[in-house]
Amino acid sequence: MTNAKTHTLSFQELIDALEHIEVDQLHSDIPANVRAELKRLKRNLSTILSFLENCERSSATDPELSIAIGAVRQECMSLHLTIYKILVLQFFRLNLVMNSQYPALAAAQYDHISQALRHMCQVCAPQFTEQLGSAF
Repeated sequence: MTNAKTHTLSFQELIDALEHIEVDQLHSDIPANVRAELKRLKRNLSTILSFLENCERSSATDPELSIAIGAVRQECMSLHLTIYKILVLQFFRLNLVMNSQYPALAAAQYDHISQALRHMCQVCAPQFTEQLGSAF
């Protein structure tokens, strides 16, 4: 697990820092389980964004990598917004709306992030692609 002051510099550090997410817990009837998974998702997003920040510095000359970084960042921001919506709906106890729509959206967005990161890994460091896929 990383904290806000830790910077993820390499694919290996990213793989080591990612926490396992139980996507099915996003659909749980137990609000504490949902919140716990959302916290893990948010920590993973922070780790990924830290990694992207470092990659961005070194990608100034590679347009394909810059596009891949942009795609991952966009997916991260979209998932962050979805997490926020789930927490607000949970806070106001609007679980009927949340159960039908947002957990599935969060799971799909997390999958998009993992696919975009694997693509980025194939471009930059193909030797880590399989490990990265397992980390998600």
